[in-house]
Amino acid sequence: MASLAIKNLFHEKVRLVVTLTGIVFSVILTAVQLGIFQGFIAASTDIVGKSNADLWIVSQNVTHVEQGVEFSESNLYKVLEIGGVERAEKQIVSLGTQMKKFDGSDEGITLPASAPANQLIFSPNCLGESGA
Repeated sequence: MASLAIKNLFHEKVRLVVTLTGIVFSVILTAVQLGIFQGFIAASTDIVGKSNADLWIVSQNVTHVEQGVEFSESNLYKVLEIGGVERAEKQIVSLGTQMKKFDGSDEGITLPASAPANQLIFSPNCLGESGA
């Protein structure tokens, strides 16, 4: 039975080449999409993952950190009143900001911002810099 299938595959060589090309293209396309997806996941979690914060508290119905929903001052003070909380700070994330690169082209960036003395968000690794 297997020999009949192999004979059928190699009988029409053009159809075999077209089929194999389609399969290889779909595998490569899937790998590229997976790489793009993993890049998006890494880019969206770096702000949280590379910060010095132990816990992130966001406004109600916030689906992702870059959404930029206001967190009221009263909620910030409520968090500070909880026993064991050493520090609580607000942060602002700006999306769609354009930055000029050295070659003159534009690049979109995500800009996390907070108070100048903020030690939770801006660790040396938060912006992709080395810890040295």
